[in-house]
Amino acid sequence: MGKGIKSSLEIDRSQDITLAKGVEMASIKLGIVGLGLGQWMVETVKKIEGAQVVAAAENMPARLDSMGGAEAYEKENDLRLYQDADQMMDDESLDAIALAVMPKHRRALIESAGNRGLPMLIEKPWAGNVQIGRELVELCHSFDAPCQIEFPIRCMPAMVRLRELMTGNLGKGWIANANLMMGWCPPPKSKHWDPENHNGLLN
Repeated sequence: MGKGIKSSLEIDRSQDITLAKGVEMASIKLGIVGLGLGQWMVETVKKIEGAQVVAAAENMPARLDSMGGAEAYEKENDLRLYQDADQMMDDESLDAIALAVMPKHRRALIESAGNRGLPMLIEKPWAGNVQIGRELVELCHSFDAPCQIEFPIRCMPAMVRLRELMTGNLGKGWIANANLMMGWCPPPKSKHWDPENHNGLLN
């Protein structure tokens, strides 16, 4: 993508568009691939003025069944469901896409979105290992479409303030000690532990 990949704190704010008061902007039409974490993205976008999830792709019928079924989910969230992400990208007039799938299935989707010039929000973790991560970076740089990795903790007020301090009088850190409290851990045979896929809960 000639524009490179960006993390949450590296988005170019100079490209923000300021609208004159009283001028209505058309909603940004989003597509989401994967309704595991993607279902929370759908709910989050509902709270964002000027954005709308118009379509989602999910190829696991059991997941849709657990959410009340495809027809009910479409009606509840005012969107169209697809089993195939490429078909969704072809049929819908999307402004951007979120890829909420496991790293193992990500490369082909990045290629599909990049070849269509679609801006991408890509779920973490970026890759299962460093080599694959670097290959994905090179792939993203080959497209003329922005690509952002979804690192929300970097945008939390405390982390933003810490970054400001470290670039100021506090200076760069030389050691870090932190505790992350989580209420869930994948079972031993979960794909989260697959070295070729997620490669750990914290990656």
